[in-house]
Amino acid sequence: MLKGTVGFTTKKGNFISKAIRWFTGSKWSHTFIMYQVEPEPLVVEAGTFEVLIDLPKKYDTHHYVTAYFEPVGFSSEEIERGIAKVRQKIEVHYGWLQLLGFIPVVVFRRLFGLKISNPAKGGIICSELVLLFLRALEPGAKWDKMDRNTTSPEDLFVEISGHPKFRMLPAES
Repeated sequence: MLKGTVGFTTKKGNFISKAIRWFTGSKWSHTFIMYQVEPEPLVVEAGTFEVLIDLPKKYDTHHYVTAYFEPVGFSSEEIERGIAKVRQKIEVHYGWLQLLGFIPVVVFRRLFGLKISNPAKGGIICSELVLLFLRALEPGAKWDKMDRNTTSPEDLFVEISGHPKFRMLPAES
């Protein structure tokens, strides 16, 4: 796995994971970035309380469904630029209020077909962190048009799936 690989995951049987997937209409409830691969694999992610660096081993267990996309079409300088951007967010608190503010965003989108901004600000959620990485990785691209307050893991998954510079890794059995 390459540095800068973007991971998408959902925890089987977890209430919070199910709630996030239901509200966002997503298969995925969480997303993260491979922070380093050597000497030990580490991910950067918006964790329960803050943005942190953690071991990715938990996502490779039977408790999770996980998909990975390697950034095969980007230079090491571009990947480092993206990693540097998310490194600035380490220890920023998790956006629980922002996550709750996602509820009216989804309701207005589903019921009325309207896009509204998330009324709750502060902190950072996983899809926002990954979007910051992608914007720094590829400035001026489609990532700039995505609203950080309404982008879900599913939105990012769809965009990365069709991106020519990302390659989905085969699922491990």
